Amino acid sequence: MKNPLKILCYGFFVFMVVMSRTAMGLTVEQAITASADHLVAQQQADGSWPSEADFTGPVVSGLVRAYRIMGADSYLTAAELAGDFIISYSGGNFMGDEAYALTRLSAVSADPNYWLDNVKTYYQAVRDTPNGTLDYISYWFSLSDPSTDVFYLAHHVLAAYYVEANDKDIWRDVLIWRLGAVEDGLSAYPVQSLGVAVWALAQTGPMDNTQVNPFADANSYWYQVSVDGLADMLAGHQVPQGETYPGSFYWRFDHTYGGSPQLAGYTEDTIFSTLGLIAATRSILAAGYESGIRNGQDALIYGVASDGRIYEHIWNGGAFYHVYVGETLQALPLISDLDRDDGVDFNDFADFCTRWFEDGCSDYDWCGGADIDRSGNVDFLDFATLSNWWLESL
Repeated sequence: MKNPLKILCYGFFVFMVVMSRTAMGLTVEQAITASADHLVAQQQADGSWPSEADFTGPVVSGLVRAYRIMGADSYLTAAELAGDFIISYSGGNFMGDEAYALTRLSAVSADPNYWLDNVKTYYQAVRDTPNGTLDYISYWFSLSDPSTDVFYLAHHVLAAYYVEANDKDIWRDVLIWRLGAVEDGLSAYPVQSLGVAVWALAQTGPMDNTQVNPFADANSYWYQVSVDGLADMLAGHQVPQGETYPGSFYWRFDHTYGGSPQLAGYTEDTIFSTLGLIAATRSILAAGYESGIRNGQDALIYGVASDGRIYEHIWNGGAFYHVYVGETLQALPLISDLDRDDGVDFNDFADFCTRWFEDGCSDYDWCGGADIDRSGNVDFLDFATLSNWWLESL
């Protein structure tokens, strides 16, 4: 007969573990699940989200990543429904984040060509316009804030390369050109645009000595700056540990308020700057940003509310949009992936072993990520989680 006292003690132990997790913030798994579940619950019958039809693309991309990590069919179903909405709503004339979202669906769908064919048709249609791709891009992406142009162009570059569009290199060249027009005081999202540009450029070509803006004068941010220096510049805009809003990114190049109520800590700046560091680390010529990636991802996890909502500012709240949830999901790590390379392997096990039985783990480092359950200690519960995700990869 089982000892009732032992059962009671075990139940109390489990209760304390759960309470400690709640008190110390969400785990990676909890953050992904809460965010993706929220998106599924709030999706409308037509596949979009309330009042955010123009921003469906990033939500689709986030749900696809959540599906790849967690394997929940409901996430893929929601993403595919939203993908159909994009095709219908856009009439085949895709914004960059929409085209990119369809390529993400093609990577996991049972019918990848359905999504790919729509994207290929779009880029061919642009090529077939009377004056060709360059004239089309130069016109449509010179009418607004250059940092907004950079955001959509970066997504277009990734999508164009994914489908091997004939003019993919033109899209990439124009991205660099528009990045060179981003300046503090003239652009709404300076650091975010640098992050999203590095994210696209590092995945699609050489990070070489091409000048970002060969006509920039000595007063410009881009004076004598080349593509191979962008990742280091981006890393220099991350808020260090020990300062306010650690792991997030400043929103301006000069790290001042610039009329904003906060000089750092905004969700989208942190998302796309972190994605930029991830892409740079995986590129041939760049490495060494692992701690910055972990700090950025941990800041983003900190910003996920228990109901899956994500707000404009990681620490101070502000406006809520579903697009923030989708964008954040794109930047969150695979569970138990300590070195943040989208795979759980012997490198992660080695990192874990160096932290074995450490205590006092807390925001925003969690003992180098080894405190997987965020209980404050690296223990057998963390080892069990690592084992459960062993050799998983994306």
